[in-house]
Amino acid sequence: AYDELGISGWGWGFSNPQDIWGGVLFTTAEAGTLAAVDLGFREGPMNFTVEVYANFVNNTPSGLVDSVSGQISQAGWYTVDLPGGNAVFGSNQDFFVALKIVNHRFALSYDHDGVHSGRSYTSGNGITYFNTISTDPNGGDLNIRARIKTSVPTGIQDGAHPIATGFELAQNFPNPFNPSTSIQFALPERGHALLQVFNLLGETVATLVDEELSPGEHRIQWDARSMPSGVYFYRLSFTPAGGGQPRQQVRKMMLMK
Repeated sequence: AYDELGISGWGWGFSNPQDIWGGVLFTTAEAGTLAAVDLGFREGPMNFTVEVYANFVNNTPSGLVDSVSGQISQAGWYTVDLPGGNAVFGSNQDFFVALKIVNHRFALSYDHDGVHSGRSYTSGNGITYFNTISTDPNGGDLNIRARIKTSVPTGIQDGAHPIATGFELAQNFPNPFNPSTSIQFALPERGHALLQVFNLLGETVATLVDEELSPGEHRIQWDARSMPSGVYFYRLSFTPAGGGQPRQQVRKMMLMK
């Protein structure tokens, strides 16, 4: 936690009710999975959305890995679980946790006391963030805390995740992996499937599937022996042959050599 003393009763934001975003730049002490985020609210009710990003460059987050929306009824600390296991980070890696609060005045709760960490940011549009809250004498550290589970999952057992019906992209196995891993997905009907792998910069590093496929389960192997160690994302995009609604799903995997 970068806020030392917790909820102080101070609120940062606009004097008139409107949407506002706040965020904290975290750095992991060791590799692990972001299991939950603790949020402090100075009053309620409030509607909110938490977004976790793998990158924060030039005051702009990118590489969205998880997002959860909810509502709180009153002031206090609330824990938002991230059960999907998508936010996997390496040792000494930066990541950014953003909190959007909907249509509220002075909405962002922060710790005004103690030594300010300089890691808190705010935004009026959720795209570009500013560090003013960290440098202003009346500012401080936002009440956003990250819980890292340091035992990185070793993957799912083959066949333990049935996905025979509907549209679904399963977690790769093994994960972490070296040098190859298996990716399984299911399609509800015939259509065009595009399965691609991206690095943390959002660059396409591999296209594993780009063709029309029949409904049912499909499995593809990715050989990453030519790629550097690190976190990668794989995205399945599907367009039904009959002209239905396109679908998309993204998951994260880790190559450890």
